[in-house]
Amino acid sequence: MPRDSIFDHALVDDDDRNFEQQMRDLDVEVVKPKETETKWYKTTPRNNKVGLGEKISLSESCITIGSEAIKKIGPDSKLEIGVKEIKNIKVIAIAHSKNGFWVTKTKSNSYRVGTKALVEWLKEEGIKKGVYKLKEVKGGFIGVPEGRQK
Repeated sequence: MPRDSIFDHALVDDDDRNFEQQMRDLDVEVVKPKETETKWYKTTPRNNKVGLGEKISLSESCITIGSEAIKKIGPDSKLEIGVKEIKNIKVIAIAHSKNGFWVTKTKSNSYRVGTKALVEWLKEEGIKKGVYKLKEVKGGFIGVPEGRQK
């Protein structure tokens, strides 16, 4: 049946065979791509070492308190922050006080204390940015520098 225009249906349009059947009838070998095995990313256990734990961290804006450290200090505490020198090492002194900074809980469920002004004062007193191990002492706590301080 001849086509009068390019819009007329071709004869092959009436073919109800699928692609594989048409290729088989034409003696054309159809090679399907091999299905590859899915490679999955293997997660590694973190051994519950998420966050600071029993440590505190001095950042540019505040002191962040680890989840285990906040259990010792108390989440609803008011803290006084100071600087003490022990054996030529400057440490952060922390004590409970009626007139201190409130410990606040962040949106990400971590705890922090202090202000940028406090951080600036700590820097002026020789305390460097970084992670500090929290130790309980008579009258409160101290933050002892851990590793390299910035």
